[in-house]
Amino acid sequence: MRAGDDGGAIDAGRRSVEVQRGINSNPANERAGAKSPFTNVESGLKVQSQWSRHDFRADLRGSFLSYDEIESLNRPGAVANTALRIDVTRDTRVTLENRYTMSTDSPGSPDLQAGLAKLTIFNTYGTSLGLSQSFNHLEISGKASADRTVYQKSLLTNGTRTSNNDRNLDQYGALARVSYEIRTGVKPFVEVSAYARQHDLAVDRNGKRFSNSDPVTGQAAWYDVKVRIRKAEPGEPEHTLPQFEPMQTMPGMKAPVPRWRAWFAGRMNGKAKGGGQ
Repeated sequence: MRAGDDGGAIDAGRRSVEVQRGINSNPANERAGAKSPFTNVESGLKVQSQWSRHDFRADLRGSFLSYDEIESLNRPGAVANTALRIDVTRDTRVTLENRYTMSTDSPGSPDLQAGLAKLTIFNTYGTSLGLSQSFNHLEISGKASADRTVYQKSLLTNGTRTSNNDRNLDQYGALARVSYEIRTGVKPFVEVSAYARQHDLAVDRNGKRFSNSDPVTGQAAWYDVKVRIRKAEPGEPEHTLPQFEPMQTMPGMKAPVPRWRAWFAGRMNGKAKGGGQ
């Protein structure tokens, strides 16, 4: 399905519905747990813009897992992600991402309360705003994010409901990245990120104090590879591109004997793989 004219079309044709039927030998993840037949229904929709400039994508998925014998483990699930890229200029891009998740704790999780009549649902929603600026081969980008997780009240087997406000939390993040394109497919970068987590309550229901830690991480790499796969045209070389010369042994290192790599490549000490030694 397409909407809009040729310059502003949106492709919304990737729809799917899947139904799975089977038996789980231990859905509760308990010692000597009982087995149960189950039915899992999943549906999804993917949206992709066909604009000459800018870009919009959406991925929407929903599911429901039900057990014939253990109804307390039935649980819904939903994921919705959208991403909008605005090309302000040729070298300046703004990105806006929104996300939503509905799920439950996994059966057998230590976070589950005792005496639950059914699994407790939680919702997580968040957004990210990013900016990227290119200066010829140099690219500088940054992103800020905010997410909120909220748990519903738990329903117990005695019919009462208990609050989960101690599990509600906010999480904030920031990321900065600098990269430089040496040549096509080779793009060294340095990246630094920081995250802060803040619970609504200082202690949980058991009196344990939360650690609202603020971790800072960083990473660097020699390349940032983008891969494009297409069918070779008639007359083109019958091998992948690009091809690189084998790396030489660094000073002070012993030359390895790549017997297993040679075997997978089809040779062993210069002989065919089936030739033996």
